Amino acid sequence: MIPPEKISKAFNKFAGCEIPMLENIAMPKKAGHPPRRYMVPRGNDPVLKEMRTEAKKLGLRLFVQWPGHEKPPNFLTTKKEPRLIARLERGADGKWRVGKSFKVM
Repeated sequence: MIPPEKISKAFNKFAGCEIPMLENIAMPKKAGHPPRRYMVPRGNDPVLKEMRTEAKKLGLRLFVQWPGHEKPPNFLTTKKEPRLIARLERGADGKWRVGKSFKVM
């Protein structure tokens, strides 16, 4: 298990960094249902790329959660490597930022 101090040292520099989010619209599969709007982080964001690189150096897999996308990591992947959970939070200004706490599962 990786000591919490090591994780804090590696990832606290990302806390508060802005992450651009994109709004997508999913069209319903059944007639009569309204389109569903959802948010996703921009795929090529340099902050998330750097976080993934740092996680990989520690032998972890980065898993990013935000409101509306909070499925447990075990549900989404079958790999047995430890996961670093990072949360995105929406600020009062409407911008999304990396949260201040990180958890390993």
